Amino acid sequence: MVRDIHRNKEHFLSYIKSRTESYEERARKLNQGEIKPDRIIPVKQNMAANLIHILVSKYSLGIPIDELVDDFNPILNLIEESWVHGSRKLIGPKHKVLNQYNIDAHVQLLTILSIGFLCVISKDFFIRLGKIINDDNVIDILFECILASKLNSWKMRQEDDDYTFKLYSNLKKAILQSEKEEAEKLVKIFLERDWIKKQKKAQMLIEPNKSWYHGAWSFESAAIVAILDLDDSSFRDNQYYPKDLVDYYRSTLKGSPR
Repeated sequence: MVRDIHRNKEHFLSYIKSRTESYEERARKLNQGEIKPDRIIPVKQNMAANLIHILVSKYSLGIPIDELVDDFNPILNLIEESWVHGSRKLIGPKHKVLNQYNIDAHVQLLTILSIGFLCVISKDFFIRLGKIINDDNVIDILFECILASKLNSWKMRQEDDDYTFKLYSNLKKAILQSEKEEAEKLVKIFLERDWIKKQKKAQMLIEPNKSWYHGAWSFESAAIVAILDLDDSSFRDNQYYPKDLVDYYRSTLKGSPR
């Protein structure tokens, strides 16, 4: 059964097919040495983005959650190979390289961290992503919360005051609440008021009528709900909230060693 109410099965099947073909063509060219050396890193970054979009579209299509697990390692391998020397970091005023990712990289990383957490991907996956984040000296409280929840060795760090990416401000406030009820209210506000409006403001281009639409899910909201063990009944039926991923996490793996 298709999970995303905005498009039908045929759309997502077509999207997955076209993105898979694009990925395979680039992989073929890489293997045969047809990519110029100065293009290898951006090509691999594009391939990683393609695989992330395929993963999200599979979820939108209704693929069983267990069948998503095998998609993570190829994504991770490409990120390790192409997110080098701070290549995905944000360039600020006067060409200063900031200690945060550009919006595309941020969303890609947060998506796979969140889905990976909810699918209970192995700790090694998070160790390797954590190394990339640490090497880039990026501190984002959403990354920190997920990594600290998955890895006993990861000590949660605080964002710098001048961190400029404010898209997830209410969700980040939820993490810092001492009372679950307050955190639940903030997640609800984020999903109902912030998510789509601020996605559009950030030019993430998630309009359902476009051919490249693959889903408008807030996987990070679901990850925070699972990590904080929040009651999601007040926003459970929000169209952007992937509730069955939270159910999967809770029913299958919560309480087991992570």
